[in-house]
Amino acid sequence: MKNLDHLRNSYMSKPLSQRLNDLASNLKQISDSARDTAVSETLPSIMRECEYMINWTAAETQIDFAAELVDVLRFISLWRNAWADAQKNQSLRTMLYLQTKKWSDQVLDYSGLLNQ
Repeated sequence: MKNLDHLRNSYMSKPLSQRLNDLASNLKQISDSARDTAVSETLPSIMRECEYMINWTAAETQIDFAAELVDVLRFISLWRNAWADAQKNQSLRTMLYLQTKKWSDQVLDYSGLLNQ
């Protein structure tokens, strides 16, 4: 768990807006990978990292947005657990692409970095 501790310490040392930007970036990476037809072995680990980021960050956001992040967490977890089968189905990959793109845009917007 040393790597997880390092990831957490590194992530949590950043301001909230930057952490949300990092989460949005990871969600965008999932979206881009889902769109690619090649088999992705790394996608579940990126999804897992998003789960950690949400767990570490949601409590520091406004209650409505925290609830949205918890919903994202649940769906990312479901996608991660189903990825072995889902990656073989273009319709499911398209759904994942669209959903994670939407989440990425929402998180980035909430970060406030677009307004700076």
